[in-house]
Amino acid sequence: MFGQIMKITFDTKLRSFQYKYLMHIVPNNEKFFKYGMIESSLCDFCSALSESNIHLFWECPNVQLFWCQIKNVLNEKLNTSSEIMFTY
Repeated sequence: MFGQIMKITFDTKLRSFQYKYLMHIVPNNEKFFKYGMIESSLCDFCSALSESNIHLFWECPNVQLFWCQIKNVLNEKLNTSSEIMFTY
């Protein structure tokens, strides 16, 4: 799994992010709240639920719109109407 990070990109910032995501150490409001760094663990985008990594990258309604737009662009560029599924 970690060897693929080196094959996917040469960009060190992207490699760093991929590593943090895979290790579940991406900073989020849930962690900042736990350590007393902020007053609320609510999501910065929707302000409805606690901002865990799963919520931040997959479940947040605003992020769902982003994934829908990505799906539409991919379908348009690939000239297909296939159902693309983004899962965690």
